[in-house]
Amino acid sequence: MSYLSLQTSLLSGFFDLERGYLLSMKERAGSYLPELIQAVYLHVRRPDWSTAMPVVGVHDHTLIEDGFSLTWNANVFHHGIGFQWLGKIASQDDGGFTYEVQGTTTQEFLTNRTGLCVLLPQELEGSLALTEKEGGPPAISQFPLVVGPQHPFTQFQKMVVQGWQLTFSGDFFEIEDQRNWGDASFKAYSMGTDHKPHLMPSRHQFSHRVTVQPIAERGSKRSQLDSSPIESPPRQFVTIPFHFQETSAKAPSLDSVTSQSELPDVGEEIKFSAHPQVHIFDDFLILRNAQSLRTVVRSLRFQHPSSPIHPYLRSSGLSQPPLSANVERLWALVSYLSACEGGADQVTFLGLASQTQNFLLEFFGNQQNLALARYPTAAPSELLHYRIGKQSLLINPTPVVQKLKEETVEAWSLLFI
Repeated sequence: MSYLSLQTSLLSGFFDLERGYLLSMKERAGSYLPELIQAVYLHVRRPDWSTAMPVVGVHDHTLIEDGFSLTWNANVFHHGIGFQWLGKIASQDDGGFTYEVQGTTTQEFLTNRTGLCVLLPQELEGSLALTEKEGGPPAISQFPLVVGPQHPFTQFQKMVVQGWQLTFSGDFFEIEDQRNWGDASFKAYSMGTDHKPHLMPSRHQFSHRVTVQPIAERGSKRSQLDSSPIESPPRQFVTIPFHFQETSAKAPSLDSVTSQSELPDVGEEIKFSAHPQVHIFDDFLILRNAQSLRTVVRSLRFQHPSSPIHPYLRSSGLSQPPLSANVERLWALVSYLSACEGGADQVTFLGLASQTQNFLLEFFGNQQNLALARYPTAAPSELLHYRIGKQSLLINPTPVVQKLKEETVEAWSLLFI
């Protein structure tokens, strides 16, 4: 995959040149959030919810020290879908940015959802946000702490959260808790029509846009409070048993457990199966999503304090291009550490390649209750920093070189020191 580094006066991130995704826009001054915006993209979802991946061609871009503008063409012409669009992103003078898509259908087709998506980080859990829609009064709600099927925000066109305003146009938007499916995000998406297949007519004109901008002048007391990293001690936890199986497990899906449609008896082991959302086809989001296990397990522990928790993690699709060769073993490692931190009792991996199994065994062997710690991210780095026994582990889940003091970690790699 090919990425282009971008920055405004306040934010930095990167652009996926092969899919038209804007990824990991984070505050350059630092924040307790790993990123302000995890991703912005347009998805075409088929009636079975699979994603029709586009062909993308960037035809113009300008990069300056504190700004950028890009335009690209994208199209989907397969499996009965005909849709093409022009994408534009540009920095703003206030340090924010806009992401806009304008498209046209070239034939009619059925879709469950076609439109703009914005992923907000799971670390917003517990945060208050104000939403508005045109002609309606503002409303205040909260990003949920406990993972569940509820939609915390519906029918809005503007959201203010953590000192930033997101303004949407082209449709009403709502937010769902993506942690129900093993993603480390809250997804804002255009509402469309009740999550059911609907017909997009031929020659239909389509336009969606999101503008992200600060609501306070940088340098003011308000903005300094919003952007200052929160000093916190490392989180302490221990290793737990892990197992390997080649066949699928008889465990309910994660969303059926978090929705409480399949409730265990008191004290009964809670099993759930989860797998990377490989429709994303992106190393960064797959590794970011592996961190959702921390929140999912912690949420289940809160709801069922006397029940053992046992995730079954299936690695389907992680050995296929365009994903990097390292992504399966990094996904397995980050998933395992996240399950340990969340408080799971054991983990079973399904279908891991033999080299990934050996990698985990070399890392941990049969050691149980080995002391672990995760250190807060050192802004503006996106390194995951763990302490395992008496050694440090640095994991770089990004496509760019990351540094922590004198240590340098290459893209999609780890360093054990």
